[in-house]
This record gives sequence, C-alpha cells and structure tokens, in this order.
Amino acid sequence: MADQLPPFHVCIIGSGPAGAFAANVLARNGYSVAVVEAGGSLVDSDPGNVIDEQRSNIVGGVKFGFSQQIGGSSNLWAGFIARFNPIDFVERPQFNAPGWLINLADLEPYYARVDDYFRIRRRQDEGDEKLRPVTAQSAINAHETILLEPPFETSTLVRKQARIHLLDNSPARRLIWETGSTSIREVELLEMKSGRFRRLRARTFIVAAGTLTNIRLLLHSLAERKGTMPKNYDLIGRGFSTHPKAYVGAIKLNRQLQWDHPFISLERLATHSRIYQFGLDERVLLDKGLLNHCLRFEPPFRNRLHRAFERAKNLLAHAPLVGGGKGVLADQVARLGRQAYIALDKITPRGAPPDWLAARLFLDQAVRPENRVTLSSRHSPSGLPLAVLDWRFTEDDWWSAESFLKAFDVEVRRLGIGSFTFKRPVQHKFTAIHSHFLGGTPMGSDPNFAVLNANLRVHGVDNLYVSGPSVFPSYGYANPFYTVAALSIRLGDHLTMVLDKQKSAA
Repeated sequence: MADQLPPFHVCIIGSGPAGAFAANVLARNGYSVAVVEAGGSLVDSDPGNVIDEQRSNIVGGVKFGFSQQIGGSSNLWAGFIARFNPIDFVERPQFNAPGWLINLADLEPYYARVDDYFRIRRRQDEGDEKLRPVTAQSAINAHETILLEPPFETSTLVRKQARIHLLDNSPARRLIWETGSTSIREVELLEMKSGRFRRLRARTFIVAAGTLTNIRLLLHSLAERKGTMPKNYDLIGRGFSTHPKAYVGAIKLNRQLQWDHPFISLERLATHSRIYQFGLDERVLLDKGLLNHCLRFEPPFRNRLHRAFERAKNLLAHAPLVGGGKGVLADQVARLGRQAYIALDKITPRGAPPDWLAARLFLDQAVRPENRVTLSSRHSPSGLPLAVLDWRFTEDDWWSAESFLKAFDVEVRRLGIGSFTFKRPVQHKFTAIHSHFLGGTPMGSDPNFAVLNANLRVHGVDNLYVSGPSVFPSYGYANPFYTVAALSIRLGDHLTMVLDKQKSAA
C-alpha cells in the first residue's frame, strides 16, 4: 500500500522551466504547491531512464541534452533566449500546422514578466539603427537572441520557497483517477531514498516534466480511459519534433565585415548581451511556402573553436570516468562545459576582420503525425514505461530548408555582401535529436485534433494540465526556453484565477 501525503492545492510534476515558473506564481498568490522532481541536485543526463534507444528509430545524429534534476534543463543551457516570431503562431495547412490558440501579442506581457525574473532591461528600439543596412534593404529578418549572464536556473524558484513543498528524487509513476469522475485524484511516485511508493493528492495537477516524460506519463496514466476519449488519446505523442541543426556552408564575402557588423557582433548591454540570428521576412516565407528556419554566422576563429569544443564535449560525454552522464563528476563537467560554451561566444576578436563566414542552420519542420513517441515494454525504475522515438527529417523537409538557403543567398547577393555556398550535411553531422524536444501534446480547440485547450488543460479531464514545449502545435526555430517560461507564468495566472473562484464559492 502506497503511503499517502497531505493534500495540496496544486501538484506540479517537474521543476524545470515548464513547472517552476507556474509553481512560483501560485505560491506567491497564497496557494500550496507540491513540486515532484525525478532527480536531485546533481546533473543526471543518462537517457536510459527516459528513452528506449534500442527500439527508437531516428534519422540523423543523436545528442540527448537534458537532465533529470532540480531545475531540469535550466542547469545545462548557456542562457540564450529568443522570442518566437508572429509566423510561428499562425495556421499553415501546407505544413499541417493548425495554428496556436494564442498569438505573439497575447504572449508579450508574459515575455515581459520573464524578463523581470531574469532582471534584464531593454528598449524595444535597441539595435534598430545597426540592423537597418541589412534589414531595410533586403528580405532578411534579424532575430534578437539574448545571452543571460549568468544563465538562470529555475531551481531558485522552487527551493526554500514559502508554500512550495519540493519532493526531489521522486519520479512520478502514474496519475490516478477519481473513481467515477473525469478528474485526477492523486499521483503515485517512487521515493528513491526509501524505495517506497507514495501517493500525493491535490485539487489540480500540472505535468511539466519535459516533452518525453509528459507524453510517457499521459499515455501510461490515461490509457484506462482512452475508450471515452479515443481520438484525443491517439494524438498524445504524435507530431513530436526537435530543432535539427547543422553547418551547411559559408558566405564568401565580397569585402571584409567589421567586427560590429550584426552578422558577427556580440553586443554587451547593461543587463545582458545580445547576438543576432537571421531568417527571412514573413512575407517571403508565406509567398514562397517556406518554414521559419534560421541562420547563425560564425567567423573562422569562432567556428574552429566551436567545432573543437563539440568534439571534445562528445568525447567526454562517452568517457567511462564521467559516470554515464550522472553523479558529481558529470555535474562538474556539465557546468564547466556550459561556462566554456559561453566563453567561446564572448571572446574578443583580434586581427583583421574575416573574409568568409561559416553558416549554421537551425531548422523548423512540418508537423508530421508519423513522427511520434510511443511507450516501450521496458520501464524506468519507477515503473513508468520508457519512450520509443520514431522521427525522420523527410525530403520535403530538406526541400524547404534548401529553398530557404537559396532565397537567403539571393538576399546576400542583393546587399553586395557576398555569395552563399551550401550543401546538405552528411547524416552523422546532422544533429537530429538534442535538447529541444517539441510537440506531442498540442493545444487546440477541438479534442479530435488536439490534446489540450487554450489554457493547457487536457480535453476531457477536469483538473489535469500540461506545461512545456510538448504543448506547441508547431515548432519554429527558436530555443523554446523563453516561450516555455512565458506559458508557465500564464498557466500560473490561470490556475490562480480558478482557485480564487473556488475559494469564493466555498
């Protein structure tokens, strides 16, 4: 018999960006929150407790980048954040993208609140004059990317916070239904230190454990009710994607660019630093039927450093002494690696400006139901089935990417900057799966085509919500951290309103 814990207003499964911001908002508004976390204080990047790699089918290189620990993936990232673009939210049937139930204007106040957490201040017009020679005379669109210094770790939002009860080293096993109801009553979890299963009751539950575990937990827990929600249940895990990336070529410059050119500059502002990545104007993307891909340019010295760093990181990740991606040594290596990555981008260049630039492409993808996550017959120690990934980047996806690069080359030539030569990367140099796991529990108004409603509640379940990049109906190119944090704050506000109404009615 599992031990029973006292009831809470809200139980949040996961302490990374998807869960921590909502937990902090709810606690500040006076509600008791239990945060259930599978890991502890140290990095645990061993995919063996999440993914069945042997049964998964992935085309391209695999570099899993996540951590089961307090703060989740925020312990690994280098602090780069970027907002989504307006086109990322709109319906695009040719890519099977249904559109979001919110738009960029809806998210703007939540992005601003994320800025408050990060303690960054900026003016909307910062950098406009510097960008004008590129963006005003071409269809090139500049995407601002902020570098936080230091990166923000979401563990600070849930540790030692009033009204937040953190249960670490306690992976969730399943959600348990209220008998004869369409509500979840409690979550069963494994207390790793004692080896006991315990149960935690709450009024409301948020699954915010990262895309793969969100999908695993929903498929495993809702299976007994799939007869009453068959279409909605079948959608869970479908449309899974990531942000593939690869070096795809170089720009041969007609003249040397100065180090303050937006293609290669890093600006140090009062509260943060900034770089730019580059895509195409929304009008061109729509007219040509292209996805929202994005390029980042690197001068030769930085490109060589980045490639050397990636090789060293990959070798170190497989070194037996590091402990399989978990433990004290793995934690130290991960933190040193993050510091080194940030340092590479902040190196002040010396000598003559470059006469060529390496181009790294960050890829968007069409929504494909056949790209999906299912459950394995193998289980993690908690008893939750592992994830089986079936993911491909198709010829249609490559056509979109290469058409984007051709259109970008036209604009580079129009500006007189140079010529862009590119080619498709060989398979092992194409990073297919890494840290940005997206989709699989998308929001949408119709339960026949979506798992969640506009407030991220599971269709057909009264008190179960999902948070994180698994809720995205489409993907874009950008690191999802900023948008995940904004949506988490939005969810915290919504549940505060729901709980306030319940209190008033009592």
